[in-house]
Amino acid sequence: MALSSELVGVVAGALAILVGAILVFGHRFSDKSGKFDEKSQSDELNEIRLAMREDTVIKAIDRMWRFLMKTDLEMKKGSKMNVGDLLYDINRRDLFNKLINELEQSFQDSAKVKETWLALRSGYGRLGKILYACATMLGALGFPLLCLSSQTLSLLSSEQLVLLWFVVAILGILFLGLVVYTHRQIASNMTVYQTKWRQYRIDDVKVGR
Repeated sequence: MALSSELVGVVAGALAILVGAILVFGHRFSDKSGKFDEKSQSDELNEIRLAMREDTVIKAIDRMWRFLMKTDLEMKKGSKMNVGDLLYDINRRDLFNKLINELEQSFQDSAKVKETWLALRSGYGRLGKILYACATMLGALGFPLLCLSSQTLSLLSSEQLVLLWFVVAILGILFLGLVVYTHRQIASNMTVYQTKWRQYRIDDVKVGR
């Protein structure tokens, strides 16, 4: 059964708006991904990591250094200090292991900020590509199917047209699922990044705008 010309016009207009909106959002997210390559954004990341190192890494190194200096002075009275032996020194190993854990954690926190920053850049780029692919799919399949559905005499039966529209709908749902999943990943990484950003910066957040 062919669709009326009025209905075809309405559906075509709605489809065109939908495809256009998806392309706009795809361009927006792709543009956000590209902004991470700008010097201002990389400088911001480096400033945050530098502030973190001053606040945690350097302090952890200083505590470890003082411990080793003190231990070295104490052990000079006997044998020469071997750092590896501190792992088995009953009197010192607990503190030594604690200092090692603090140092490792400080490095991990600094590295995680960069990993989050990279994840945001790739996430925005991936989301833009997904939206571009979704718009291409809807345009490439939707408009030809709409033309076929408007014809009285069509190469495809009504059942085949309905099945093809159903396939388009399923693909649209799959793309929507990918969009939601990717956007949630971005939101999660953005929360982590902005938390560190607010902790070590006082200016307005620039990343993600």
